[in-house]
Amino acid sequence: MKLYFERGIVIQQGEKKLYLDPSSKIKDKSDDVLVGITHAHSDHLKKHDAETLMTPETRDLAGFDAGTSAYDEEVEFGDLTIIQRNANHILGSSQFEVHNGKSVVYTGDIRLNKGFLFEECPVVHSDVLIIESTYGMPHFNFPSSEQVFNEIKEWVEEKKEKGNNILFGSYSLGKSQELIKILNLIGVKPFVSSSIAAYSDVYVKNGVDLNYSVYGEASKAGLYVSFEAGEEMKADSFVAIVPPHLINKQLLKSFSFNGRETSAALLTGWGSLYSFASKGVEKVFALSDHADFNQLISYVEKAEPNLVYTVHGYTKQFAKEVKKRTGIPAYPLKV
Repeated sequence: MKLYFERGIVIQQGEKKLYLDPSSKIKDKSDDVLVGITHAHSDHLKKHDAETLMTPETRDLAGFDAGTSAYDEEVEFGDLTIIQRNANHILGSSQFEVHNGKSVVYTGDIRLNKGFLFEECPVVHSDVLIIESTYGMPHFNFPSSEQVFNEIKEWVEEKKEKGNNILFGSYSLGKSQELIKILNLIGVKPFVSSSIAAYSDVYVKNGVDLNYSVYGEASKAGLYVSFEAGEEMKADSFVAIVPPHLINKQLLKSFSFNGRETSAALLTGWGSLYSFASKGVEKVFALSDHADFNQLISYVEKAEPNLVYTVHGYTKQFAKEVKKRTGIPAYPLKV
């Protein structure tokens, strides 16, 4: 079993090639090629000509036909055995475990700690571990889910007490659905954009309990609010969610159409590095669907691999930290 980089991670056994999250379209339609897709975020998801393998939930989010296997189900590809494990990143996200005598595990994007929607990410033992390093620097240490929940609850209650409208900037797929659940748990039914609602509808279809209303759409071209939603939003202070890149002072004014002040917050793990005050953001909550540094190190220690490759993010820095802290040989793998 050979492991190398060719437009993405490739595991090869004989003539069989398994591509994992390739960065460009794989056009080879032969029986010797299979593409594994870990989840439906656009930087990992492509519609390939080659046969693909993902979870059923990822297929639903992707919106195109693909081969699927459920978590913990074995799939044979030549002499390779492939198993997808839960990654606790977004709906349907998976780790790929590949066996042929020895085992290789590619985590994809993972979160080791329990979030608000899914079970904890299992640590998969392996001979070779390929692990993401999005937050692979020691200063990335996120608060617990309980702490983030309490911080959001306190801030929302404070703003609602003042009669303010509340606007959250949150990634349309993954983060927004967690935020909807958090808000539901504190008794709030948020308004969401139609793009966020489209992904949330897939979550609901797959058994995730979420309660939300659709206001319309926000974009750089302006704010569209349906008549029905507009009447409801004018009646009382409200909580709404939009994609984070759209948050700015002009949009805040647009959401203040009922004369109430609108307070804005972002949900991102990058809050410790960047200030968003110039956009009118007054609060940043460190809710991330990725593992922080300590979780990544913990995964490596528990997986007990003989060799580690780091991908996606601070690859060189995290490889150095892995070797220093665990003694396990670790190298960045180009992706």
